[in-house]
Amino acid sequence: MTDTASRLQADYLTCSLCSQPFKQPKTLPCLHNFCKTCLSNYLEEEMKDGKAATFLCPECKEKIYVPDPSKPANRWAAQFPTNFTLSGMIEAIAKEMEEKGRGVAMVREARERRGMMADMTSGPKPTDKQKQDDSKEKDLPKSDSLDSDISPDVQTTLDRLEKLQEELRKENLRVDEDIAAIEQCQAQEKSKLDQSFARIYMLLEARKAQLLEDLTSNLAQEKARMQQMQQGFSNDLKSVGSCEELLKGLESKPVGDDVVYDMLQAIGDQIKEIKARRLSQVPLRSVRFEQTLESARSLLNLVNDLGQISISTPCFDEPSDDSSEQEETDGDSKTKLSRQETFDSIAKMPTKIRSKAKFLTTISTVQVDGKHQQIFDLTVTANGTVVMTSYGSNVVQAARKSGTESNSGYSVYAQLTLDTEPKCVAAIAPFFVAVTGTSCIYVLSVDDKLLLQRKIETGKNYQSIATYSEASLIVTSQKPACIDFVGLNGFISETVDRDHTTGHILLRQPQFMAASKNGVIYVTDLGKGPRLISINNAGLVRFQCPPEGGQSDESNAGINLDVPQGICVDSHGDIFVVDRSARKVILLTSEGIKVKDVLTGEDGLTDPCAIAVDSNDHVYVTNEFNEVLIFQVR
Repeated sequence: MTDTASRLQADYLTCSLCSQPFKQPKTLPCLHNFCKTCLSNYLEEEMKDGKAATFLCPECKEKIYVPDPSKPANRWAAQFPTNFTLSGMIEAIAKEMEEKGRGVAMVREARERRGMMADMTSGPKPTDKQKQDDSKEKDLPKSDSLDSDISPDVQTTLDRLEKLQEELRKENLRVDEDIAAIEQCQAQEKSKLDQSFARIYMLLEARKAQLLEDLTSNLAQEKARMQQMQQGFSNDLKSVGSCEELLKGLESKPVGDDVVYDMLQAIGDQIKEIKARRLSQVPLRSVRFEQTLESARSLLNLVNDLGQISISTPCFDEPSDDSSEQEETDGDSKTKLSRQETFDSIAKMPTKIRSKAKFLTTISTVQVDGKHQQIFDLTVTANGTVVMTSYGSNVVQAARKSGTESNSGYSVYAQLTLDTEPKCVAAIAPFFVAVTGTSCIYVLSVDDKLLLQRKIETGKNYQSIATYSEASLIVTSQKPACIDFVGLNGFISETVDRDHTTGHILLRQPQFMAASKNGVIYVTDLGKGPRLISINNAGLVRFQCPPEGGQSDESNAGINLDVPQGICVDSHGDIFVVDRSARKVILLTSEGIKVKDVLTGEDGLTDPCAIAVDSNDHVYVTNEFNEVLIFQVR
C-alpha cells in the first residue's frame, strides 16, 4: 500500500466507533460518517432509556433529527444516506492491495526461474555469501522493480487517489479563503455597528447639551421668579409690621372711635390685598419646566435601555455651519421644533427588538385532493389556537401546538365547512372567533372542535374584521367603502366613511384592519395609492403612511408601501404591516414612525399576505397562501 493510500485510510476511511475501515458508511446531517452497524448499535444504546425524535452525533455532539422517528431505533441508521464515495475509495484500496500482492509473487517466481537458468549454464558457481545476498534480495524485492510491474488498474486507482488528494488540498485552500472572507465581513459589520452606536452617542450628546441649556435657562427663570416673590413677601412683611406698630401706638394715644374705625378698615383692606397677592404669586411650576424635566427623564431611560436596543436608528443629518448661523441670526423656531421632535421620536422608539427575527416553526394546511388549502387570513386566540380561513373554498381550519416548547410544531386538528366562502377572521374571546362571509358574519367556538354558534345576517359583503370591544366588532366594506361598528347582536351602531374634520372620504379599497387596546383603528388601503391609515374611535384621522399628497416628514420618512395587506398590533401597541409586493413586514410605532423592516425575503418570505400576533408577541405570517411562518421578533 502506498503512503498516500495509508494516510487516506487512517484519516478519512476509518470509523471512529470501531476504528476499522468503513462498512456501509452512513452520513449524518453534520457530515460525520459511521458504519451502519456501529451507528445502529450506538442508537440502540442511546434510545434504551426512552423514546425521542433526536440523538447526539457521536463525533461532534450536534443534535440530529431523524427523518422518521416513529420507526424503531434499530432502523434509524438505515434512514440516513450511504456515502458511496467512501465505499468506492475503500474498494479501490483493497483492490490495490490485492494487485500489489500478486505483483510481488510474480517477481519472486521470475527471479527463481532466472536462478535456475544460471545454474544450468557454465560459469563460476556463486559463493555462499552471494547465495545469501541473492536470498535476501528475493525476500525483499526493490520498490522500483515492483512499481514497474504494477498493473494498469492499480496505477489508475493510484492516479485517482492522487487526484482526490489534490482536490482535497484545493478544497482546504477554498475553505481558508472563505474563512478569511467571513472574518473580513465580520470586521466590516463590526465597523458599521461601531459607527451606528457612535451616531447614537453623538445624538445623545447633542440632546444632552440642549437639555442642559434648557434646564439652565428654566432654572434661572425660576430663580428670578422666586426672588421677585421673596421681595414681595418682604414688602408685605414690612407692611404688616407697620400696621402692628400703628395698632400698638393707638393704645397710648387718645383718638376718637371714628379714627380708630377708619384705621382698622384700612389695615383690613391691606391684609386682604396681601393675601390675594400671595395666592396669585405662588403658581405651580411652568409647563415648559415640566416638559424639560420629562425630556430629561426620557433621555435617561433611553440611555438605560441602550444595551437592549437592536433596531435600525434613522439617520438624521446634523445641520451644517451655514444653517446653524442662519438659525442663530433668524431665530427659526420651526427648525428648533423639528429638531426637538426628531429627538423625541428617537426616545419613543420601541426597544427590545431583535436585530434578526428568530424562525420558530411552520404551519401547513390540510391537503385536499393532493393540494394544500389556500390560506386567506388567520388569527390567534388567547389560548394559542390558530384559526385560518381558506381562499377559494368554504373551509375554516384550526391548528394547535404539538408540544410545549416555543418551536414546537403545529398540526391542524379541526375543520368546518360553512355555507359561504369565508374571508377574514378575528378572535373575540379565548374560545370564540368571528368570520366574515357573504352578507353575514359567523361566530364560531374554538375548542376540541370548530362549531358554528351563530350566523349574523348583515346584508353587506364585509371584507376585514377586528375586535373593538367585548361586545362589538369593526368590519370594512369595499362597496360602499366604509367601516361599520357591529354588535354581536347584528346591530350596526355606527358607520364611518369620511373624516369628521375635513369631510374627505377615508377609504377607497380597504384590505385588512386591526385595532389596538385603546381603540385606535388601522386599515390598509389600495385605492388612490397604497397606504396605511389610522383613525380614532371618533372617526378622526391620526396619520397616513405615506401621508396624503406624497409629502413625507421626519416621522414617516422612508415608508413606501407598494401593496399593503395584512396588519396587526402587538401588546406594546406597535404595528406590523405586510408589504406583499416588497416581500417584507414593516414595524411601525403606534404613531406611524417606521422602526425597521422586521421580516424580509432573507427570512424566507416569498409571497406574504395576512399576519397576526399571539400573547407572547410571536408573529404569524402567511407565505405562498399554503403555509404560516412563525417568528420571534422581540
